Amino acid sequence: VAWLEALKKDHEYEDMIRAASLGLERLPARLQIRSKIADFLGEAAVRLKKEDLIDRSLMEALRADPCLERLLDALDNSRSSEKRKAILDETLALVETFRKKEGGSRTWEYDRLPDFLESDVRGNLGLYCHLLKGDYENAAVLLRKSKPLGWSSGEDAGGLGVPFFLLAKW
Repeated sequence: VAWLEALKKDHEYEDMIRAASLGLERLPARLQIRSKIADFLGEAAVRLKKEDLIDRSLMEALRADPCLERLLDALDNSRSSEKRKAILDETLALVETFRKKEGGSRTWEYDRLPDFLESDVRGNLGLYCHLLKGDYENAAVLLRKSKPLGWSSGEDAGGLGVPFFLLAKW
């Protein structure tokens, strides 16, 4: 990341793309550092107006750091409804994969360097995907699994699901 920062400071965007692409090829999928590298790739791609690399960087960042902000960035940049649906489907598959692996939790090793920490899927990303797709049946299934009390916490599906369904009168 320090090398990418130096390249950015020197406005060496082609070299940033090469270095970031190499880093993304070599690093394991769940590492948090991949999202930072993807951000540098995206910044260089924007500067050089390389649309395909912008798409790639947004998806790499989403895969490495699955969260609502990165999902919305990828959706905003997509140019068709089919592409948006594909992004939502891929994110739902990613959420499911993370949840199945180790119960959805990170591997905590206190002697690990920060660059080698694994990502975790945050809270309600699956619920957000279902609601954005208009898949209210599966969103309701996730909501049924939420706690009856304390649903206003950020990690419980009820925090968004209950107000959504009350407002929608669904």
